[in-house]
Amino acid sequence: MKVGIVAGSFKPYHAGHHAMVEKAAKENDKVELFVSLSSRGVRKIKDPSDTRTVKQGARKIEVPKPGVHPIYGADMRKVWEDHLRKILPNNVTLHLLEEGGAPIRKAYELLQNAAEQDTEDHFTIYSDPVDIENNYSEAQLLRYLDQDFVLEKLDKVALDRNETVPVSGTDMRRHLVDGNEEAFKDMLPFQLSDASKQAIFDILSGKALQESLLRAFIRTAID
Repeated sequence: MKVGIVAGSFKPYHAGHHAMVEKAAKENDKVELFVSLSSRGVRKIKDPSDTRTVKQGARKIEVPKPGVHPIYGADMRKVWEDHLRKILPNNVTLHLLEEGGAPIRKAYELLQNAAEQDTEDHFTIYSDPVDIENNYSEAQLLRYLDQDFVLEKLDKVALDRNETVPVSGTDMRRHLVDGNEEAFKDMLPFQLSDASKQAIFDILSGKALQESLLRAFIRTAID
């Protein structure tokens, strides 16, 4: 069996990411997609409402880092479960990893398990060239896998944005900061409906939360 591996944080998941996943799905019998749900652009501080000290196990809350648009793990989970999961090819298995579950590490664990079981499966890792060089170099692979497995049962496909769709997560996060709704939605996977694209922008920009709080305030005022 041919198995594709795609692993990343995908904050946000854009048309280029989806084109990579689709390519992996076409070239393999199945694809393992590992996605991080750790928050991005935040730091954790003690919850001011918790009277306990940090040593006593006080709750922590996430606050945005200065000058950075936060993308919260809970928001990404909602985006994946409500909108992105349904556009994935049928042979893709989605793994949503809670905080601390590193996608690259999970990819290595899958490969290590396969090597230990002496599987006949063949694996191909798909990522951008920088990620391939940083996380899946020959030296890095040989730290965790034996040479025969790497040579005989593992391939790597490096795809830059010009080979998929020329969009950038950095640009998308800037559009979230600027409130540039149309530019952001244009970079999302084309397979999404207009309603889903709007919902994703609203969730990640914070617009959905603001509207929810406003509705709650209005209901309270009326009551």
